[in-house]
Amino acid sequence: MKSTLVSLLFWVALSVVGVAIWTYSSTFGRMDQGGAVAAEQAAAAKTDAADPEAKLKELGIVLPAPGAPIANYVNAVQTGN
Repeated sequence: MKSTLVSLLFWVALSVVGVAIWTYSSTFGRMDQGGAVAAEQAAAAKTDAADPEAKLKELGIVLPAPGAPIANYVNAVQTGN
């Protein structure tokens, strides 16, 4: 009986915390806003992912030139028939 009461109390507390996080969080887009928040986040992610060179330049990161290959790389080898 005591373990059932403790379990029930745990799940009630977990539910209250979950609702509080969902209500007060600005990270998650809310459906009652017409999905505008989610659309803005998707557009921003698409813009960032569209040009990685621009993002590197914005962050001031300069990549070194790649070195010459030191071997002949073969993706697959067929043996037999």
